[in-house]
Amino acid sequence: MMRNKQFNLLEIALLF
Repeated sequence: MMRNKQFNLLEIALLF
């Protein structure tokens, strides 16, 4: 998850 900041934000958005 902490590989790319952009992907990290996308995963957080999916969780919400």
